[in-house]
Amino acid sequence: MRKKGYTEQLRDKDILITGGLGFIGSNLAIRLVNLGARVTLLDAMIEDHGGNLFNIEPVKEKVRVNFSDVRDESSVKYLVRNRDYIFHLAGQNDHVLSLSNPFPDIDINIKGTAILLEACRRYNPGVRLIFSGTRGEYGPSVKLPVSEDAPINPKGIYELSSLTAQKLFKIYHDNHSVRSVTLRLTNIFGERGQMMHSRFGVANWFIRLAIDNETIKVFGDGSLKRDDLQKRLKLKGIHTLIHYPSPIHYQEAYKWLGYNRGDFPESERLSSEILSLPLYPEIDEERISHICSIIRKVEH
Repeated sequence: MRKKGYTEQLRDKDILITGGLGFIGSNLAIRLVNLGARVTLLDAMIEDHGGNLFNIEPVKEKVRVNFSDVRDESSVKYLVRNRDYIFHLAGQNDHVLSLSNPFPDIDINIKGTAILLEACRRYNPGVRLIFSGTRGEYGPSVKLPVSEDAPINPKGIYELSSLTAQKLFKIYHDNHSVRSVTLRLTNIFGERGQMMHSRFGVANWFIRLAIDNETIKVFGDGSLKRDDLQKRLKLKGIHTLIHYPSPIHYQEAYKWLGYNRGDFPESERLSSEILSLPLYPEIDEERISHICSIIRKVEH
């Protein structure tokens, strides 16, 4: 019997996206609708966090929008029922804000996540959950490349709250069989990303400055370089769409949603110009060989 592909698995599925009017949530919603899923979006529309009804313009008649907050227990209890999948993307992700006021991170990222998980445990334990965290949970890299089992050492309240939320998912997965997968995304950017301020989404902010013909400020002496990892992998016969930082439509975690080259022409053009610079000037052949061995294991 032929195993269903992800497109067939998602067709007619009931899916909830928290933070669904933001950057990642809206792109995800559009893709899921195109795959035939029934999509509901929860968004609190917190100022300066990127939520925008314009983001779902292509599918606005095909999704349900609930203007609520992941911290609202009554609302969440209602919304999690009968869902097949829940993508938890709602959160306070402004690192700059977290430096001056830690309580939104604690309240939204930790308490909000706990409310969602407890509602799932009580009212929909069979749901499958996907949580999007941040690469910042690792803190400064102790060695390159950074692997998934690298030491965890967050250096900010936002990063710590994201890590705590991720640990909550693990606890509910292990102790209550509420199944989940967690991701750590790295400097993603692309269409529908907020461009109103520079506190997060710096690549999109640079694009906004370029559009407005404004000066793009780069701090430091300009000597910081990127490595030619991608080029060197190609020389060893490995072709990859990985970029540093990576546009959302190039990230491995989103390939299964069916993004292809040409889906985001303007973003792809800009990414090829901005991200073609090398990342780690000190990368050596030993590390390159290590990366190649890992990639080939995955390929086979």
